[in-house]
Amino acid sequence: MKKKATLHTTLALIGLILLGTSCHKSDAPAAAPPTGAQKGGAPMLSATGFVVKPITKNNKIVSSGRLAANELVSIQPEINGKITEILFSEGATLSKGALLIKLSDTDLQAQMLKVNTQRQLAVTTEQRQKKLLDINGISRQEYDLTTTQIKGFDADLEILKAQLEKTEIRAPFSGVMGLRNVSLGAVVSPATVISTLQQVNPLKLEFSVPEKYLPQLKVGQKIRCSFAGLSDTLIGSIYVINPTIDAVTGTILAKAKIDNPKNKLSPGQFANVEVVLNSNPTAMVIPPQSVIPGTRFKQVAVYKNGEVLMKQVITGDRTESEVEILQGLAFGDTILTTGIMQARDKAKVKLSGIVNGSE
Repeated sequence: MKKKATLHTTLALIGLILLGTSCHKSDAPAAAPPTGAQKGGAPMLSATGFVVKPITKNNKIVSSGRLAANELVSIQPEINGKITEILFSEGATLSKGALLIKLSDTDLQAQMLKVNTQRQLAVTTEQRQKKLLDINGISRQEYDLTTTQIKGFDADLEILKAQLEKTEIRAPFSGVMGLRNVSLGAVVSPATVISTLQQVNPLKLEFSVPEKYLPQLKVGQKIRCSFAGLSDTLIGSIYVINPTIDAVTGTILAKAKIDNPKNKLSPGQFANVEVVLNSNPTAMVIPPQSVIPGTRFKQVAVYKNGEVLMKQVITGDRTESEVEILQGLAFGDTILTTGIMQARDKAKVKLSGIVNGSE
């Protein structure tokens, strides 16, 4: 009997404890829902938007290149000889035909004097023989022999004149002289490089572009180029396009000419090149962070009536600041630029800010 009473007492105590706990829970206020929560309990997405509007976009190729002299020649003599005069200064700008080097011509002048003397004697003889021939005093053969000698002396003089011209080395075109490699009195041969001459106005700009742009490149097409240390952007014109594609790099070599009237640019200088292909006045571009990459397609989160609408897009050219949209969006659409990774189709969204696309 005593055990049964104890058991009943214990059960009664447990019941009172459970009753008190239940009352305590029912009296406590319900927890408040999280701020910004939707009716279903999921938090509402807060993001910034971007209004898509048409802009004028210049489709262009960005490349790099090097300047080269429009004309470049090594100054070398055509004959062996001793330098008697050096008539140019290193780095000087010279006109076409300017005398650069004079070689010794003493022996050639002596030969020319000898041939001239022999020719003079032959001319005098021919004049006497002509009078004799008119009265049949000599044969026609004798007279013809003398005239032939005169023609031979004339030919010898022409040869000597050509050799004398080779003792004077002249600038083949207008340009800037390079460094001098010889000194006065040096004996030179056709293998000796005396200096160089470069035509630096205009300059050639050599650059390469990917082969896919070959159909869009044209002779006469304008390019823009910039150089380190030069604030101005210069305009050039393509004058030749190599029809052969480099099998290793898959690129095409093109050359343009750049005016250099004040010699601010030098051959060998590096250049940043932009080739403008065409202009699209109604291009559609959006911030690059708005594009969600996928394994099969790309998406953009569009804001519509307080909800997210996920749309597939086809993209074109991409830079650090913008992505061209070719298909999938319409002008006037508002797309999300933040909260992209949390965006889901039909999810509620609240715009915390909005910006307009460029006009």
